[in-house]
Amino acid sequence: MTRGKPFRDIYRKYERELVIDTRALKAYFGQADCTVEKIRNKMGFHSDIELFREGYKAFPSDEIFTDYLAEARGHCYYGAADMVNIFAMTKIIPRVDGKRPIARS
Repeated sequence: MTRGKPFRDIYRKYERELVIDTRALKAYFGQADCTVEKIRNKMGFHSDIELFREGYKAFPSDEIFTDYLAEARGHCYYGAADMVNIFAMTKIIPRVDGKRPIARS
């Protein structure tokens, strides 16, 4: 079975019931400079180790990171990884000066 086949089959089954223009959505996510897709592919569902290293470089070498570990896995908070990932994300999002809105397609 190919990687996208289950989703393609579901899409085809319900395509007529969708209330959004999926062609426009596909065009948006197919753009080379699509920030959402970059974050998804490099940070959200996959890990780009080089990008993570770039995020880690944003901190001083003596930075103290704190994680909170609980007996139950779902109650743990890995704050260090979250902070490093957020800084890593800044390497792939467009630069914004805060004076004008981000251009939308």
